[in-house]
Amino acid sequence: MAQQLWDSVNEESAAALAADEQATLDEADRRDDELERGVVQPVSHEEIMAALRNRRFFSVEGLRVRTDRPWVSEWAQPIIVQPEIGVLGILVKRFDGVPHCLMQAKMEPGNINGLQMSPTVQATRSNYMKVHGGAATKYMEYFRPGSRRRVLFDGLQSEQGSWFLHKRNRNIVVETDDDVPLDEDFCWLTLDQIRRLLRLDHMVNMDSRTVLACVPPALARPDDRTDGDGSFVEAVHRSRPRSSPRCGGWDR
Repeated sequence: MAQQLWDSVNEESAAALAADEQATLDEADRRDDELERGVVQPVSHEEIMAALRNRRFFSVEGLRVRTDRPWVSEWAQPIIVQPEIGVLGILVKRFDGVPHCLMQAKMEPGNINGLQMSPTVQATRSNYMKVHGGAATKYMEYFRPGSRRRVLFDGLQSEQGSWFLHKRNRNIVVETDDDVPLDEDFCWLTLDQIRRLLRLDHMVNMDSRTVLACVPPALARPDDRTDGDGSFVEAVHRSRPRSSPRCGGWDR
């Protein structure tokens, strides 16, 4: 049933997404095999501890909580300390007057099904400043101050307070008129297509949902607008008819 719903968005994209997921899993198996044979050297405990000591990524510390709750007045727990502000951003571009969101097929270690739909940018400050020595964050340039884009929403939101101490993310939605090079792991989707994907289990990740919840026009009702007023709200309502996703590597 889930596959049939996904096919209603784009059958070829679904097949490509599954192929990409399998390729990623095959690559993970290959790396595990190399690690077992000693071809790839694991990161040492000393290197991990050095990274934690300089606090340029994160640390795990102990927290004792006291409350006036009758059922539990006190407990202790580990908590992640990462005193920086991450970026969760969605890039919007209009095709034939219809707003499309640039979404990412992203694999994360804890995902049940491997790949899930993520925002255009989902990165901590350490990530996009390349503190860990990794690759540059794709499309980050659209979310930096002074870039050529229109800000539709920009607000600080709290990270999960149960496990992160005072950590926040900037939820950002920006619109551009530029020709945006499309990476193979990204796809342009209308809000209507994303709304239908939200009905599928484990398809749209939590970070995407938090950013989508901040899009002001998504809260507007059809009778709240003026037909033909040229506004972003009116353009969003034009996106409701189904159309094919504009994909990068998803439709290979």
